[in-house]
Amino acid sequence: MSFNKKIHYLFSSLFLILFFAGCVHKVDKQGLTLGLTPSELSESFNDSFPLKKDFVFGSIVIDNPNIDIPKNSQRITAGINLDFQTMFTEKVEGNFIISGEPIFDKKSASIFLQNVKIEKFKFAKLKLGNSFYKTFLDSLNPMINQVFEKYPIYTIPKKSFQGSFVKDVKIENSKLLITYGI
Repeated sequence: MSFNKKIHYLFSSLFLILFFAGCVHKVDKQGLTLGLTPSELSESFNDSFPLKKDFVFGSIVIDNPNIDIPKNSQRITAGINLDFQTMFTEKVEGNFIISGEPIFDKKSASIFLQNVKIEKFKFAKLKLGNSFYKTFLDSLNPMINQVFEKYPIYTIPKKSFQGSFVKDVKIENSKLLITYGI
């Protein structure tokens, strides 16, 4: 059997396996597009948690992410638990909803969130006035952005060759679509 036929059979077999597994979104002239649901992203993302990040004036611990892709949105959202502590305060626990745009990094074969912003937050024991709320949000946003620039929401397995063939990453119909092609 020739080398070209072997490659053809390999890709045909891979396509059939992925198609019957239910993750193939479409195949067209752009390439093979796989769709990832929010639950698949959450499962993959949970492997990185809890995250602890120390800063000059305090530290944050992020845990229990729950990823969602809202309808008609080009952003991925995540509900997270956050513990925040500064040198002047005790640990304060809160819940956040953040959102960010997916971006693929070929070097690490991973999808990260960029332009992350805090959509909502609530602290269990802390009441914030309106002026402090905005100041607090403005100072916390860069820290959250820094964390999500370093920790991927999805990584293509290292043993896989797929990372080098990613052409596009986008959101459509509440799914993260990854298009592979040559």
